Amino acid sequence: MLGPFAGNLERLGITLKYAPMDAVAASKKMMGHDFDMTVISRWEPSLVPGTGESLLWGSALADRKPSYALADVKDRGLDAAIAAMGGARTMAALVPAAHAFDRIMRWQHYAVPLWRSNEIWLAHWDSVEGPDLKGVLDPTFVDLWWSASDALSIRQAKP
Repeated sequence: MLGPFAGNLERLGITLKYAPMDAVAASKKMMGHDFDMTVISRWEPSLVPGTGESLLWGSALADRKPSYALADVKDRGLDAAIAAMGGARTMAALVPAAHAFDRIMRWQHYAVPLWRSNEIWLAHWDSVEGPDLKGVLDPTFVDLWWSASDALSIRQAKP
């Protein structure tokens, strides 16, 4: 995922150096805000608008370590947009608050949006088949796959 980004930085004269480490060490560095750049590859949206945003981008946690406020952002406008999202009780109130949040994030360049897709792509040999995974966000269903020859005999045995 970072390969194309690293290539673009290289054209600007910036060399991106990966720091490979185990998950525990990486988590400690991230939560302690001890890094120059990091990638959040899977952040699940909250069912309560404003909650996830306040954890990542709210000023209240910017100086706290450990915290998820990895960018140490302190922005009153962003805090106001997050509060408006959290206080919204209708979609008509939520949408403009979310738009304000988005505008501030884009204007201030607090994050670099990387490639993202709502699909999960799986590479597999043509000797295995499985269930239709469209719309399924959990890749653990991969263990439901079987050999293609077994799948053919199962399909042929159905009345």
